[in-house]
Amino acid sequence: EPSSLPHFGPHRRGAAGPDARGMGILMRRAAVVAGVAAARLAGASDDDTGGETRFVAVGDWGIGSGTSKPDERAAMESVAAAMRAYSESFAPSFVLALGDNFYDDGTASVTDPLWTDAWRSVWVDAQDNDGSSSAAAPLAGIPWWAVLGNHDYHQGVAAAETQVARETATDDDEWRMPARLAYVATRTPHVTVVGIDTASLAPHETDATEEPLGGADNVAAALAAIDAVIADAARDATGFLVVVGHYPVRSVGEHGDTQQLVALLLPILRRRRVDLYLCGHDHTLQSLRDSDHPNSPLRFVVSGNGAKLSGRLQELQALDAEAEFASVAHGFTAHVATAATLETRFIGTDGAQLFGISQGPPWRPKCGAADLDSCPDSSAGSDDTGDPDDDDDDSKKDPWAVGTNTAIVLAVALVAAAGVAGGLVARRASSSSKAALGTTTTLGTELAPVPSDEDFDDRAAAPTVV
Repeated sequence: EPSSLPHFGPHRRGAAGPDARGMGILMRRAAVVAGVAAARLAGASDDDTGGETRFVAVGDWGIGSGTSKPDERAAMESVAAAMRAYSESFAPSFVLALGDNFYDDGTASVTDPLWTDAWRSVWVDAQDNDGSSSAAAPLAGIPWWAVLGNHDYHQGVAAAETQVARETATDDDEWRMPARLAYVATRTPHVTVVGIDTASLAPHETDATEEPLGGADNVAAALAAIDAVIADAARDATGFLVVVGHYPVRSVGEHGDTQQLVALLLPILRRRRVDLYLCGHDHTLQSLRDSDHPNSPLRFVVSGNGAKLSGRLQELQALDAEAEFASVAHGFTAHVATAATLETRFIGTDGAQLFGISQGPPWRPKCGAADLDSCPDSSAGSDDTGDPDDDDDDSKKDPWAVGTNTAIVLAVALVAAAGVAGGLVARRASSSSKAALGTTTTLGTELAPVPSDEDFDDRAAAPTVV
């Protein structure tokens, strides 16, 4: 009999579990607790260039000059210089900051020195080689839409919220974080972007968020509020729908999948017909398909190597067929959305493209229904491709076909609140049960160690290599 709880251990895949048919009940109950209506925010409409919208994204990136790790400061400066240089011709309309914006402990106030030292002076207000201000500052004057990472919470929730207050409490023209929990960042004819706080869905990933954000009521309210904002975005989206967070849903990096997000967020991404989930946290660059559900065009992109030197890949699991690309190289991602395609380019510190993917057209129909259970199920075993002419009745599908528990946030939170952090809600997998970690920069040819053919003779072809 399938378990009624999601597996939060180190494995990237668990046994099939129930679809938790009470999703709508849970959402309605959580809405009462959260006051979800207040969480629905109208996003700005950033200008697009002709028939496309361009933007860049970077995660885990803000290192102050007083750091005890000067090599990481130097790595950040290299990525920032590359992103500025690339953007001179690429001309992005906005930047997405994917969390862990300020190491090691976030900002303490809206005027914390790190705002200048780790951000403006390096990323925004460009300098020439002699240290003087440069006339070319392509990342100035455009919005930096940001979400919080676990390091941004290290001084507490109030300190983390100074990143929300920065926009209104100062004359900063670039930094944008309208809300901590969820907000619509931008709407253009080609792409709609939603920013969410993944720490509120997985509070037990770090001590700083475990107590203030944990517990059944808090997690249920956060889930409902985040779903409401994504639903609003889906209802109005005319092109691609992108959701931005810090923790990965799927990853072949050191942290692996965030099992709380697999259980709680992934069903929302699928049913709302989100095209791309973009995140950081694992200090890597990655592209992964939603291979558990072959009818799903959802992509997972990790852009979490803006500064840190601790990137690792799970070597044995890296050959999973869903992983198209993974690298510990420093860099960022650049994106081009048109009416028909959404292109993602992985850019290294030398400005060269390491890898690229193109997806499209947008996954339709988007589902903005208030009750998530009203949205079509695009799970494994379903042939629902989003075609409005498809008359297949997914309500008759086997309810056990979904590979992950979709809506058991109350069970998740209650288990966590009971203190079972060493079991189901492990923050980190033990080294004995985790796949070997490596420093290989990509998934293939020039990199060692590579498992022998007989070890993986039943696997699909290895992902593309740089």
